[in-house]
Amino acid sequence: MRYWAILLALGLLSTQAPAQTIGEGTGLLIQEDQSLVEPLREFSSAELEERFYRLNWQLRCMQCDNQAIGDSNAPVSAQMRDRVARLLEQGYSDREVVDYMIERYGEGVTYRPRLGGHTIWIWIVGFALTAFLIAVIVGIRNRHGGADDMTTATLSAEEQARLQALRDQNRGETS
Repeated sequence: MRYWAILLALGLLSTQAPAQTIGEGTGLLIQEDQSLVEPLREFSSAELEERFYRLNWQLRCMQCDNQAIGDSNAPVSAQMRDRVARLLEQGYSDREVVDYMIERYGEGVTYRPRLGGHTIWIWIVGFALTAFLIAVIVGIRNRHGGADDMTTATLSAEEQARLQALRDQNRGETS
């Protein structure tokens, strides 16, 4: 056991997260291995910066599986982040930015697709399937009598006598 504890401690001490430093005067985030992460963005107001980061988590990377553009390292996500920043600086509203991205990349770019002719059928089918399954379950339960048959079952005289004997035996063991 002590051997495993020492190995665990050595393993934990030997792992290091890569240090990140900000390149002086360049606005770049540089990792310990000198690889560029992404330029730090400067906005004209704190409100624009907040909107930028909120939109980064609302828009989906078109190359990655179910990953937001704010979390993706794919080149297309970097381009999308740049476009979002430019559109915000040009005065676009959040809705206009999302509409622009949908127009350019399709409805799959957002985690909240608009309710329209092509998406309404998903909702209709979902509700119809749920109603159908409830009807099937209720029908099966009614056809087989449900739990009501179990409570109204009667015992024969022999079964009642045996049940009473078991109850008496159980009372004798517990007292």
